[in-house]
Amino acid sequence: MKNLLLLTILMALGYSAEYKAVVQPYEKRTISSEVNGRITKLNQADELKTIDEELMVIDNELESIKLANLIIKAQSLKKQLDVKTSHYERIKKLSGKSQYEKDRYLNEMLTLKMQYQDAKNIVAELKDIIAKKNLSVNNLYLKKLFVRKGEYVRAGTPLFEVEDHSKSRITIYISRADLVDLEKKKILINGSETHEYKIEKVATSADDKYLSLYRVELVKNSPSKFGEVLSVEVK
Repeated sequence: MKNLLLLTILMALGYSAEYKAVVQPYEKRTISSEVNGRITKLNQADELKTIDEELMVIDNELESIKLANLIIKAQSLKKQLDVKTSHYERIKKLSGKSQYEKDRYLNEMLTLKMQYQDAKNIVAELKDIIAKKNLSVNNLYLKKLFVRKGEYVRAGTPLFEVEDHSKSRITIYISRADLVDLEKKKILINGSETHEYKIEKVATSADDKYLSLYRVELVKNSPSKFGEVLSVEVK
């Protein structure tokens, strides 16, 4: 009863809850291999740097040779298909040609069409495999490398961890009372309202780890001192 009375008095006096939060990069991701193969390109010195280029190559020589040959084959099939289609379109309405001959041209045309489509499908698959073996990083901080050049990796093997340092993120876990009408409340960081952080995500169910508390994520559209501990007030 005393605790309830105290809470009522504190709320009436404009009581605000204070939480601690650590400044984190906007996003963290661990990239795993989608294919099997040996790493043929990787500079270990890139670790702990912001990278905006091709970072890693997994051996794709065999796929590249197959792709080049299949492209030539597909081009040849396309030419044959065009010729056969032209012949069929020309004879299918001629009364002087037997139905047997017309059907033969049609079947040959359909066979070439299927072969051409199969070749195109394999070309697409090989291009996809090669793309997955050439890994680029677009203006991200390379936090950690899990592999080395010359190492053989399998699909699912973690390769590296990257972070987006273009923005800052802080996460707090607040009470149900602070969650109510949160959009109408003031958010103070280190005692100031002019902090540039905006609410990005608000949980509507209690956190599994921090029981009875609700996760709120705030983001600032610029980098900050990652690892710095901030005091966050909701009032």
